[in-house]
Amino acid sequence: MKITPEHLAQLKALIQPNDTEAHRVTCRAQKMSDVGYRWQLVHQSKGALTFVCDHLYKYMNDEHIDTALRSFIKGY
Repeated sequence: MKITPEHLAQLKALIQPNDTEAHRVTCRAQKMSDVGYRWQLVHQSKGALTFVCDHLYKYMNDEHIDTALRSFIKGY
């Protein structure tokens, strides 16, 4: 992965609290794709989108970021 270990830990800390079973059930009912689910978490997690924009986009693109997200958001 292209992400630094420190940035991965920060991203994970921002997103994981919102990756709940209740949220997964709601998104499954909406037939959301895995990619859509991961990125919805980025947008809904407090501070995650700002972190991505301010830090990760300086050296990563969406594909790199999605690979990082897949490392800790397992098949929903």
